[in-house]
Amino acid sequence: MTLICPVCGAPGLELRDAIELGPDLMWDERTMQRARCTQCRSLLICSYLEKRNYHPDRDDTVSHTAFKTGSMVWAVAGLVCQKPQRRRAALWWVRFGEWVLKAMRKRKAGLPIRYVPPPRISD
Repeated sequence: MTLICPVCGAPGLELRDAIELGPDLMWDERTMQRARCTQCRSLLICSYLEKRNYHPDRDDTVSHTAFKTGSMVWAVAGLVCQKPQRRRAALWWVRFGEWVLKAMRKRKAGLPIRYVPPPRISD
């Protein structure tokens, strides 16, 4: 599956690393991700949210948004992200990741991330 850059609209958004933030009252999976567009070189902090009862025909079970940011914030957010991604992270890393996403949401509106589905294999 190819991700579309929400800034320039070109395919080629690559997720660099992430940290899982654990479930809360509304979402079963919460992840903060760092992404970079290969075309326009935009740096993004992304929020991926998913409910356990995922259904591909419904829009309210997954939320994947991006916030454009500068290189300083992007680098600081990378301090808590792990590569390879682990299921369990230190509590202070999780709290810091939550704080980064909260600060991003207060500063600007998120840009929805779109996907290009993989080609279907025909028989």
